[in-house]
Amino acid sequence: MIKSAKEFTQLIDNQSDNSTYRATTEEATEQVWADVSEHHPEYEKNILQNITISNSTIKSLSKSPNPLVRWWVA
Repeated sequence: MIKSAKEFTQLIDNQSDNSTYRATTEEATEQVWADVSEHHPEYEKNILQNITISNSTIKSLSKSPNPLVRWWVA
């Protein structure tokens, strides 16, 4: 389980196969996703690549100020 926004951003930045796999398949709490979105909006597209995100996280990201993120949600 991904326990913090910092852990998630480190997984993305690491770019190893294992880190990418973890970033796209491991669960995180709604709060972790909210923290990533609030403090690291450049990683919102990476949140959308995670297969475990909830509908409420998707709904939240659909309101992103970034039009590309909103496009990915649509």
